[in-house]
Amino acid sequence: MGTYVKKTNWRRQEDRQLSIRAELRDPPDYQKLTELLIRLSLRDASAGQDQSPEHCSGTRGSTRASR
Repeated sequence: MGTYVKKTNWRRQEDRQLSIRAELRDPPDYQKLTELLIRLSLRDASAGQDQSPEHCSGTRGSTRASR
């Protein structure tokens, strides 16, 4: 057998030098986020009303047992 050849540049955890850097950012604008969520919800709701009822066939009135 030959000698061991290291195949990656990985180092053991003890040999690593780790650091953490904090980035200060502006706080989120909750009013804009709320408006965006409302607009998306309204758009999705109106898109759901535009679909034809054929796509939901069999779901309405199916609670009664057939004779």
